Amino acid sequence: PPHVEALFLDRTWTVLVSSFAEFPAGTLLPREQLLSVLAAGEGDYLFQVDPSFGTRRKSMGPRRSMSGTSREDDGQAFILVTRVHKQLLRPPDRLPWMQIMGAALVALFLFCAIVLTAIVRSISRSVTLLDQATGRIAAGDLDTTIDVRGSNEISSLSHSLNAMQKSLKESQHRRSRFIMGVSHDLRTPLALIKGYTEALADGVAETAEMRHKSLDIIRAKIEQLQDLIDGLIDAASLDSGKWRNTLGKKPLFPILSAYAARLAADGNLLHRTVTSGIHIPETLEIPLDERMLIRMLENIAGNALRYTAEGGSIHLAAEWRDGEIAITIADDGCGIAKVDLPYIFDPFYRGSNSRREDGRGFGLSVVKSVADSHGWKVDVRSEEGHGSVFTVRIQLRTGD
Repeated sequence: PPHVEALFLDRTWTVLVSSFAEFPAGTLLPREQLLSVLAAGEGDYLFQVDPSFGTRRKSMGPRRSMSGTSREDDGQAFILVTRVHKQLLRPPDRLPWMQIMGAALVALFLFCAIVLTAIVRSISRSVTLLDQATGRIAAGDLDTTIDVRGSNEISSLSHSLNAMQKSLKESQHRRSRFIMGVSHDLRTPLALIKGYTEALADGVAETAEMRHKSLDIIRAKIEQLQDLIDGLIDAASLDSGKWRNTLGKKPLFPILSAYAARLAADGNLLHRTVTSGIHIPETLEIPLDERMLIRMLENIAGNALRYTAEGGSIHLAAEWRDGEIAITIADDGCGIAKVDLPYIFDPFYRGSNSRREDGRGFGLSVVKSVADSHGWKVDVRSEEGHGSVFTVRIQLRTGD
């Protein structure tokens, strides 16, 4: 190769062919001098010595061995010395590769910085919008809808806040209807009490019979107010949930059986046919408040008796299946209008059919509160003109 210098010597230590600039052909280079040249140049060069390179004809005469002794030419090798400058044998310069790697790292860093900046700005903008929207909701603007797009977490938070906003709005509407209902139900008996009291005070009721009649009306309206206040207190106690800490396990079968007997007697008195079928284990016990359970059943069955015509039928059933107890009260009465079904459990809500009857719209609200406070569920199926079916579902937990 061009970067390799070569020096050929015969056995007389005479240079025959040379690319060493300092030792042209014909130069006598004894062994000792050659060794000193090798020693002196090993700092800059890499040497390789081949003492038996090629062959020679015997006619070329005697030659010296590497040890310096003369011997007949045996037709053996020349001496070949090659050298390569060490700088030419250095590994390739890595600087270009390092520059390429450095540039790639810088480009990757810039790309990551740009992407991270975009993500941070997007999150910051989304959080700012969420903060502004929640601020408006906290200020009472419940018509605000949060429309924030972003990562899955941001979208999930937006959906949760929208659900909260919707729930708050519905709660506000229920509270408004509750206050209006309370105001209405309190105003009517109070106005009558005030009117009859003033009549008595002014002497309008001249006869004893008129006075007794006025007092009876006042007494009835006071009892109506007392019932209304008791209902409000019960609803408040159910919402507080403090009584739940005192729940004890009680057998359900005897409670339902005793109530079914009372309901049959009430139906007989009101000329309704009441049947029952309690198909649960007699020893099955569940945590419950017996007074609350009976009140829940009475409110459902009371509506069934009220809105079922004479000669109609009501059926009370209890089934135990797949770890769930289903208590059902079904009637063949006037049913519930489709437009009223979503609101029948709201306090003071009275459907189109119930407005023809005396009531305060509290019964089914108490049913829902009792069920929720026990961890039960209430389902209703109804069609106007074809009766209603109320089902209380009690999911038995491990240990019940």
